[in-house]
Amino acid sequence: MILNFLNMDGHGIFVWSAFIFTIINFVTLHFIISKNLKKEKMKFFSRYSIYKKDRAKYLPESKETVSVLKFAVKSKN
Repeated sequence: MILNFLNMDGHGIFVWSAFIFTIINFVTLHFIISKNLKKEKMKFFSRYSIYKKDRAKYLPESKETVSVLKFAVKSKN
């Protein structure tokens, strides 16, 4: 039964080898890309975390922010 499944009228060896080759390449590319994404995320957050902390410190104190938040709470209810 397994031999008939792999055989596929003589084309099974080509089909399955191409399938395995494709899966191996996709898995390899996935790991390479996810590794690079993590590295770029760390670069981005290390570069812009200072600005984000400073901005968050002053943001709640502004009058515009308070008025917008009050309006948003009233409109939800």
